[in-house]
Amino acid sequence: MTDAKMPERIWAWEWPQYLQLGQWSGRQSGGTVEYRRADLCASGQQVRALVWDEYAPGCFFGKSECGDYSVAPSDLAFHEGEIRLSDVEGNFSYFASPEAAKAAAQADYESRILAALSSGEDG
Repeated sequence: MTDAKMPERIWAWEWPQYLQLGQWSGRQSGGTVEYRRADLCASGQQVRALVWDEYAPGCFFGKSECGDYSVAPSDLAFHEGEIRLSDVEGNFSYFASPEAAKAAAQADYESRILAALSSGEDG
């Protein structure tokens, strides 16, 4: 069930540490990633969920048609206590929990799949 008030798209800023510093406002360009709601897929089909394999305690690996994602505790002092997500392009993002990192990976995966679909009117 979809709430009519839900936005069609959201944009997430690549550098979440700035959110903690209160520097989010006024940031509208550069460093943002657009995510489109999966339920708005033109064909009505849904993007399947990534399947995660735990390869070590607290470390997860997800394979997709677009590439691979990995979730693990950060080994950097600057991100101590945070969970690192490595996306299909090798970029790192940091989250408070493995669940939040996996959700971001799923959103990234869905946006890549949906971006490749056509409504049939696109030509």
